[in-house]
Amino acid sequence: MDEPDFFTLDEIATLLRVRVSAVRARLGRNDPGLPPSLRIGGRRLFPRALYLEWRERLLRTETALPVGGTPTVKCVASNPKT
Repeated sequence: MDEPDFFTLDEIATLLRVRVSAVRARLGRNDPGLPPSLRIGGRRLFPRALYLEWRERLLRTETALPVGGTPTVKCVASNPKT
C-alpha cells in the first residue's frame, strides 16, 4: 500500500509526541518550529515529503559537529589510580 501524500493534524501530533492542542496552539502563533503545512478545504494538512525534509534538516542541526568539526569527548577512567 502506498504511503499517503499528507499527514493530518492528529498524525503530526503523534509523530511529534505532543497533544493535538499543542500543535494547534503553535500553528496559531505561526511557530516556525513546526513542519510546513497548508490548509485544504478547511483542513490543516502536512505534506509528507516536506515533513520528511523538515525532520532531516532538524536532525542534521541537532547532531551537527561543533566549529572545527571535531566532537568533544570527555574520557573518565573507571578505576583511577590515586
